[in-house]
Amino acid sequence: MCPDTADNYISLDFIGFDVANGDLLYIYEGSTTSGTLIGQYNNNNVPDIIESTHSSGCLTFRFISNGSNTAGGWEAEVNCYPEGPKIVIDDISFDEDIGNAVFTVRQTRHDMGTVGCLGLCMFRSQ
Repeated sequence: MCPDTADNYISLDFIGFDVANGDLLYIYEGSTTSGTLIGQYNNNNVPDIIESTHSSGCLTFRFISNGSNTAGGWEAEVNCYPEGPKIVIDDISFDEDIGNAVFTVRQTRHDMGTVGCLGLCMFRSQ
């Protein structure tokens, strides 16, 4: 899955995830399974938000089923973002006596608005 516009990056927000026992979803950076493995997912390791950092902006999916039974599948909202800064700050605490703030920065990348693609990606096992 690749963005429609150059210099954009795919972002997936998984809304639902239910695969059969023994089934796995692999997600890779880039446009092939030879890219860096982001993760392998099942019902014990459910994906949340997956964002491409590959220069192509693409993500590749490989679903492997053991074929023995079915489940609900997975559903994710798809967005494309241009490259740019994104700073998410967590765990903010203040010490007003000395004028100090302590926080955690957990990401620095894009979020400059949706450009190029927006949609819903669904997989239902049958």
